[in-house]
Amino acid sequence: MRFDLRHFLHTSTKGAPRPCVPEGLQAGDADLLAAYADRLPAAYGVPPERVILVFDADRAELYRSHGMSTSSSCATRDSVARNALAAAAARRGEHVIDMGPVFAAYFKATGGRLDYSPSDWHWNAAGHRLAAAEVARIMRLGSPETDRTPGPP
Repeated sequence: MRFDLRHFLHTSTKGAPRPCVPEGLQAGDADLLAAYADRLPAAYGVPPERVILVFDADRAELYRSHGMSTSSSCATRDSVARNALAAAAARRGEHVIDMGPVFAAYFKATGGRLDYSPSDWHWNAAGHRLAAAEVARIMRLGSPETDRTPGPP
């Protein structure tokens, strides 16, 4: 009898992908997230339109999918909370930046990593540069000072 390792790998439960069991928010989470979005501008003494929230991407998934958008990610409590906070902030006039599409476009075009993984998942210079460019774009579009301050001659 011939041993086929491929058959073993595909039928073994060890290392097999776990089935997706989507998670949701727990009781009180939605209220807590809404309260955070409500209080954030006042905590910094700025109007809501001056708040910019930057949400990181799942870079491990980005690298696994080679920069292709994957809608197959299984919802976790964290991802559901992230989406709820982003929606609550946007409803209040706060700016929300999702770095997922930005990082995916960069990775797909260049193949360049955005962090020091696998040992350190903090953003590298490229990740910071892309995030800073997105923040600057929002600041140029929405800043009241931009409308009143004359630019260079």
